Amino acid sequence: GWADGGYDRIDELASPEDFKGKWNHWAFTKNAVAGTMKVYLNGQLWHQGTGKTKPMNDITKFTVGSRGSLGNDGYYEGMIDEFCIWNMELSEATIQEWMFREVTNSHPYFQNLVAYYKFDENNGFYTSDFSPYNLSAELTGAPQWTNYKGKDRIKNFGFSPLRPMIMIEKGTYDAGNMDSVLV
Repeated sequence: GWADGGYDRIDELASPEDFKGKWNHWAFTKNAVAGTMKVYLNGQLWHQGTGKTKPMNDITKFTVGSRGSLGNDGYYEGMIDEFCIWNMELSEATIQEWMFREVTNSHPYFQNLVAYYKFDENNGFYTSDFSPYNLSAELTGAPQWTNYKGKDRIKNFGFSPLRPMIMIEKGTYDAGNMDSVLV
């Protein structure tokens, strides 16, 4: 709705315990037919509203990480790892299943993905779109690119049923005859 004179909004004050000093997965959904808007924090319904039936048609520009006015105090004091836009409401189960994974074409609603920014460039003022639309986005201001250490990574972890068997030996050995397997 901008053309019809307004838009729908829900808001809720988050406590610092909800977000401060840790990674969180936030998902915002809207179903204009049902009139529902929902906010999920780490896969759990955190806030919702009803009576929100204005369509989201003809959006050509949006701002992430700042207020639209871009005033001196309008920036987001946090880090963003990925940003996705879908043209349909994802279910709570789908959000939970994919919140710690990168979106791939094996996602059940990949064709409904309108924009997918990973922010993996590590420099510059543009970020690539990995959705079917492939529309890069301009980054304004002074983006501060960060590379995360292994302990700080939150996505794409795989689990293995294998357990390491470790043997520690003392003595003289020939380093040229060592064998190892990296898992």
